[in-house]
Amino acid sequence: MDFFELLSYIGPALGGIVGGGTFMHYRARAKQEKNTAKKGEFEILQQQIEFQGTLITNFQNDSLLKDDRIMKLEKEKEEIKYLQGKHDRKLSGIQKLLTKEVGHKKYAERHICLNVECNLRKPALGEFHTEDPELINL
Repeated sequence: MDFFELLSYIGPALGGIVGGGTFMHYRARAKQEKNTAKKGEFEILQQQIEFQGTLITNFQNDSLLKDDRIMKLEKEKEEIKYLQGKHDRKLSGIQKLLTKEVGHKKYAERHICLNVECNLRKPALGEFHTEDPELINL
């Protein structure tokens, strides 16, 4: 077996090994690039999940703030209703007092003479008595 014949056997075998190695290299490289792409997709998905978590947290915080605000407004509403009722009672009391005062004035204008030396006064000075018990205390 001479050198060239040996080379004729070894050459194709080496070519096959080198070619196979090249093919394996390109295959490994493609797989690595595919893994890099999947890693990038995974990082993007992770970022989206973190962003959604942040959105959910913000939404929950906003919801709690709104609930607190609603409770505060309901409490203020109850206080306002209480004050409104209190003012309504005061106004009705004032209205009754004014109605009585107007009634007393009308009654006094019809029955009481303010002129001390009046001879036409009926009843005479110091003898006036009313039927209304509230007028007695005035």
